Amino acid sequence: MSFLFRSFAKKAESEGGERNGTQAVESLIHRIESVTLVADRRDGLRALKDLAKENRVIVATRGMDILLSILEQDRSDQEMVAVVLDILCIIMSDSEVLERANSKTAEKPDNDSLGAQFTEIFLKKSDHLALLLEFVKEFQFQIRWPAVRLMCTMAYNSPKAVQNTLLSVGGGISNIMDVLTDNREIIRNDGVLLLYFITKNDPSLQKIIAFGKAFEILLDIVRDEGCGEGGVVVEDCLLVISNLLANNASNIKLFKEDGCIHKLNMWFAADKTGSSAWSEQRKVNAVSLLNVIRNLVSPSLPSPIVRSCQEACSKSGLVAHVCDILMTPGVPLNVLVQTLNTVAELIRGNQKNQEDFSAMEAPLKPPRPALAILLLSMFNERQTFDLRLAVLYVLSAFLHKNPAMQLKVLQSVQPAGGNTPEYTLGQLLGGALFSADSMNQWCSAVAFIHCLAESVEHKKFLLGVEIIPSVALPASTLLERCGVILREGTQLQSKIGVLQLLCVWLTECPDAVDAFLRIESIMLILLTQILDSPLDPAQKLFQGLCAFLFGICIHYDRKSESRYCS
Repeated sequence: MSFLFRSFAKKAESEGGERNGTQAVESLIHRIESVTLVADRRDGLRALKDLAKENRVIVATRGMDILLSILEQDRSDQEMVAVVLDILCIIMSDSEVLERANSKTAEKPDNDSLGAQFTEIFLKKSDHLALLLEFVKEFQFQIRWPAVRLMCTMAYNSPKAVQNTLLSVGGGISNIMDVLTDNREIIRNDGVLLLYFITKNDPSLQKIIAFGKAFEILLDIVRDEGCGEGGVVVEDCLLVISNLLANNASNIKLFKEDGCIHKLNMWFAADKTGSSAWSEQRKVNAVSLLNVIRNLVSPSLPSPIVRSCQEACSKSGLVAHVCDILMTPGVPLNVLVQTLNTVAELIRGNQKNQEDFSAMEAPLKPPRPALAILLLSMFNERQTFDLRLAVLYVLSAFLHKNPAMQLKVLQSVQPAGGNTPEYTLGQLLGGALFSADSMNQWCSAVAFIHCLAESVEHKKFLLGVEIIPSVALPASTLLERCGVILREGTQLQSKIGVLQLLCVWLTECPDAVDAFLRIESIMLILLTQILDSPLDPAQKLFQGLCAFLFGICIHYDRKSESRYCS
């Protein structure tokens, strides 16, 4: 009987290109159901596995029930269970889903994909997932690995369904966490990938997994794999940590209390930035680490949590390590941009971190303030938009809730004498308003906004500050320069930046309103734009800002009745 069955299986496989695939699969399924010898059933399952990839639909629709019954009734037969798990993984995988998922850039399958539909069928009964988790718990390689791969496939196809079912299955999470300590790397790595899928956007699972010592285990894997020089598993571990931390206050508190912030310093001990070529994986790993740090100090978090993590990062030396990357030659652009964004959020609103960053010097001869060198990059037209915007973010974070430094920058706009350094922050910002590059003018205007924020005194002070762009050009106040850009400028981006600055500057400052209204024809310019009928969205934005500024002038003008009612 066994010999005849194997002969039939080989015949069905060899004639696959000639016979209808549906008939071959149906015949195999019928024989798997009807045979009595275990060896015959195993052979039938192997033959079905060979046909499953080319006949997913028929195998799933006709064979799902029998496959699940085999898992339930023959769970002690490891060889049979392993083949069934492989078949289920094949029919639920859309175009080698795990290989695509490893890239983290693959498009997620929609709910109508075959893999997602078959996953939903499997998960209709929570007992099926509970049974699969029992196989995940098994130590035998031939059982555990396909079980973990099948879990990954289903979590990729239907993450929300898997997450909801996991929460209803007792002990399921602990079985998955055990996989992370498996000394067989291929199983452990797929276990990390599974965690990546199930920790997305589910605070309940995130909390359970975090309190299962996930941070400690994942950071140990990162260390053992060589940190920045490690492979894709380092990236996966850091992505899981980011999932667990993202907007999750309790997990962030646990991460800090368990000393994990200090453990992040191991990255810089193992990975000497700039000491070797930057492979693509090393770039990705570095960006993933910076994302972890940003999740700890994200501005969207409650202020006490951000402040606590900023202080912990400072005490552990992590802030200094991240800042050092900025002045290291050879750092790839995407890593540098993410480093700038990370530095911005580490120093934002934290006086000590802002002071430490202010004292940081670029390794030049003679040394110059690092922030001044960064501003030169921001005002360099050859630099990329992302880099210039990231430097602006650093500057805004440096000035956030820092009135002393805001005033210092404003005071440095106008040269104080012959001993003034060649470059001051204020001179760089003021000079950029005279640049022919619209991006430079916009960045300068936005930077001045952060110098004036929440301070009427700063607004009054800036009224008397004169800018001397060059020897050939006469000195002019910043307000006068804004008027010239609105009246004569041709770049819409420049005008929008100036209007943003004026709206902040004139709010709650009647002295600034009075000085602005003395600029020749300025109100006529605003009215002309307000009465226009633009079609372009950018022009509509410009028109709206003009109207908003006009309203500010009316509201804060001390002579509004005599000036507007005539």
